[in-house]
Amino acid sequence: MVARMSLTLRQLQNSFNSYYATVAGKLVKEKFGNPPNTTWKELSSIEINNISMFLSPESPTELLNTINSLKNKYSIGIDDIPDYIIKNNSFSKIIEKVFLSKLITFFSMNNIIYGCQHGFRPQRSIEKATFNLINHVLNAVDNHRNISGLFLDLTKAFDVIDHSILLRKLEWYSIRGVPNQWIKSYLEYHSQVTEIKNMEGNELQKHLSQPFGLCHGNKEENLTASAKDITKRVSEWFTRNRLIVNPQKMILMYFHTDQNKNPVQPLICIDNQNICAINETKFLGIHIHENLKWSSYITYLNSKLAKISYVVRILCNNTSAETVRAVYFAHVDSILKYGIIFWGNVHQATTIFRNQKAIIRIMK
Repeated sequence: MVARMSLTLRQLQNSFNSYYATVAGKLVKEKFGNPPNTTWKELSSIEINNISMFLSPESPTELLNTINSLKNKYSIGIDDIPDYIIKNNSFSKIIEKVFLSKLITFFSMNNIIYGCQHGFRPQRSIEKATFNLINHVLNAVDNHRNISGLFLDLTKAFDVIDHSILLRKLEWYSIRGVPNQWIKSYLEYHSQVTEIKNMEGNELQKHLSQPFGLCHGNKEENLTASAKDITKRVSEWFTRNRLIVNPQKMILMYFHTDQNKNPVQPLICIDNQNICAINETKFLGIHIHENLKWSSYITYLNSKLAKISYVVRILCNNTSAETVRAVYFAHVDSILKYGIIFWGNVHQATTIFRNQKAIIRIMK
């Protein structure tokens, strides 16, 4: 009986592992077939950078700073080694972090990363990305231009990235020689396992060959042509790079003022699929309305505060003041600070601050 149960667990582990290790490759092959002979010029939209990246030696001080920056995580990887042990030893994660730091520094110094890329970059934030979107829309509206926003979501965005295309692009962007080979070896020998009830299945290598938003504004007579041209180029870029757009999560919005009840609404399609327009969407955690009003987002925040208020009331009678304070900063203070530069000055925001004060009174 024990042997049969172990065999069943092993089969379950390997089934899970096999699915997640191969699903991305199957999606890409089903969508695009075998990789085409794509030229470098077709893959890249920027001039080749002739300054190659050089891996300079790491000083002891820099290495210690890198080690100290690692968080005390108790989660483990395939090597069964948590980060809190690594802080006192020399392991691959330290090398990864050192290499990443040098890579980001090189990209920043040579202006290789696109200016509108905010994710995974130092001194950038999702609030700044939201500000750029809202500012772009407001400028277009103020100049009496019709503007629409297309929000795209990629299916398994990180998993389906074609490693051969990635390495060729990195070489195009100056990551050549040893640095390129480092990344190649890291990608080629990346393995995963599935663990159920402290039992690990077979180790498998992954088989492979960030929301993405676009806004375009123009005069009425040119908006339809502009929208078609942009979506055509975006669709071609995704196809060349073998990335899959999730049709169920494509969102289209026509931004306008309250006075403009009938904004220009060009028909937009990607992969021969028409995209239906909506009047509100969630962009980086903030509800964006077609007329940039904040009433629905404030209603959403008030609803969250009402639920948290009940939780805080229960906790005050059953836990310590330190615990309640931790819950407040985690679930009240954090959501109020996020995006407050956008909605904090509208008159409906007073209801949020009243609810915040009510929660503070409960804590006292």
